[in-house]
Amino acid sequence: MDNQPKIIAIGGLIFGVLLAVAISESRANSKISAALERAQDASATTLSEATESMSARLAELEASLGESSAAAATGLEDKLASLQEDVSARIDAVSEAATAQAQDLEAALSALSAAAVGSSSESTGDATDDMQTSGVLGVGETAVFAEGAVRAFVSGLDRENGSARLSVNGASMSVGVGETATVAGADCKIGVASLSGDGVTVGSDCGMSDASSASALPPAPESGHRPGTVAVMADGALKVFVSGLAGDGSSARIAINGVETQTVGAGASVEKMAGDLTCTVTVTGVGNGMVGLEGSCS
Repeated sequence: MDNQPKIIAIGGLIFGVLLAVAISESRANSKISAALERAQDASATTLSEATESMSARLAELEASLGESSAAAATGLEDKLASLQEDVSARIDAVSEAATAQAQDLEAALSALSAAAVGSSSESTGDATDDMQTSGVLGVGETAVFAEGAVRAFVSGLDRENGSARLSVNGASMSVGVGETATVAGADCKIGVASLSGDGVTVGSDCGMSDASSASALPPAPESGHRPGTVAVMADGALKVFVSGLAGDGSSARIAINGVETQTVGAGASVEKMAGDLTCTVTVTGVGNGMVGLEGSCS
């Protein structure tokens, strides 16, 4: 009986502690809840403000980019227009320069051609005056004298130094304008009468009995070919167009298998290739408004 009041006192004390703990926990939970609510409200407010701030900055950035793009596009157009004008100006300048250079080149070529013709005309009539001439020959053509006994093949032309490289009966030689050279194995000479932009005129006294015979011309043909006509010879391998005749009967201007004309002296022969054939055309005489022609191929 004496212990009962103690038990009641201890029980009351325990109950009081538990009640105090419960009340403290309830208050702590209330404070935690309130703190969480305040934190959530603050977070929501901060997030909303951040979102609004970000949206505003994005709008400003977009507007700035739009203005920059427009400015950049305008600047690019200006640069392209300037570049186009510069390129056009350069093209015009190059075109003008090219035209000027072409005119200068044409003038220089004309002057050079005139000088070549002048030099060739001045050189005509030196040591080759008393020789039979072949007419104008290009590289690769052959002058034939003494009824084929002497053949002068033109292997090259040196217009700058006024000379021609000839192969005379197989012997190579370089002969200047107005000069002559002795033909090996023959008592006669061959020379270069003139040299121009069209080619070289080869002269020779081979086959001529004496000096006086140099001025003697073959007789005028009784029948022949008039200027403006075409002579077909050697079974059609040779087609010779008669372009003109010298008034003194000394030469004829003809074109062999083409349109390029050359002057061939009366009694002289010219060798021409016709495909694989080696052909020879001889002017047998000029007169009576006609030219006598003979042709053969082998």
